[in-house]
Amino acid sequence: MPKLTRAAIRARRCRRCKDRVAGIEGDSGGRGTGEESIAPIIPQACNDNDKMTDEEFLYAFEGATLPRTEWTHEAHVRMGYLSLCRMPLPEAIGYARERILAYNRAQGNFTGYHETMTIAFLHHIAKRMRDNDEGKWESFRVAHAELIARGMEILLQNYTRDALFSHEARSAFLAPDIAPLPEAS
Repeated sequence: MPKLTRAAIRARRCRRCKDRVAGIEGDSGGRGTGEESIAPIIPQACNDNDKMTDEEFLYAFEGATLPRTEWTHEAHVRMGYLSLCRMPLPEAIGYARERILAYNRAQGNFTGYHETMTIAFLHHIAKRMRDNDEGKWESFRVAHAELIARGMEILLQNYTRDALFSHEARSAFLAPDIAPLPEAS
């Protein structure tokens, strides 16, 4: 990991919550992927998801050091929320796809990614952020607990079970067959 110096650190601000996040100019987050990281460079990530700052969480997720047991549905929602704090929905979709696939590969999981669920959840998160968001994960998590509830009930407003859990929906985005996804902007 590059040494953090004042000259090397640039300050960024989350476009929604205005929190300062630091990164290395031109650095890919020390992960050697060549992709720009949205996580700041920090010395070490804690492995306790509930106690991690947003920056520590993103660092652990992007570096695939987040233990697989902590890559829960709530962690997926948190990653979606944090990515939407930093970029518009179309970019967040690409980021989520690339980073989840990379995380899964690093963990030895080659079949866990679900394209339709990822995109649909990002739409639901973005709509709630637009309607009512204080800019902090913890506040969002409490205000929108229905997104974190176990199961996929929120997506079953838009999809039948057969459609949502089909092979086609896993490998490519499938348009809703019950009701349209919420407008995010």
